[in-house]
Amino acid sequence: MKKSATVVSAAFFAAVLTAGTAFGASGYTARNVAGGPPAGAACSLGGWAEGCYVKNGDAIWVRDTRDDGHHAAVQWWTSGQSASDDHTCHDYSGKAAGWTVCDGLAGVIAEHTNITFWPMTMEGGRIVSGGASPQTISPTS
Repeated sequence: MKKSATVVSAAFFAAVLTAGTAFGASGYTARNVAGGPPAGAACSLGGWAEGCYVKNGDAIWVRDTRDDGHHAAVQWWTSGQSASDDHTCHDYSGKAAGWTVCDGLAGVIAEHTNITFWPMTMEGGRIVSGGASPQTISPTS
């Protein structure tokens, strides 16, 4: 089994926060589920928002870890792509919901490449300062 590499891109992180990049309301809304991501999922944990990618079924998992009125989201992109609003999984359910999932992304996430996913805490369409977790890179197949 391949291990995922956690990468913190300080330059990218600083550029996003300084520019005040707005992420639109487009993308996917996570649905509530019982339990969490399966064993072996590539995850970025420990931040205000947490996220995982599961390559079997192409699912993005997201969890809000703070009861602060903001929402958690996970943005993703594959090799050769850039971050975009339509590749974001939003969890509007709050901390009490636990893990939520955006699944059925098999036609959206390319195979035989790498996916980078980035959990973040958002206020409306903006990343909350200090609310972004480390980016994680994982193979998609």
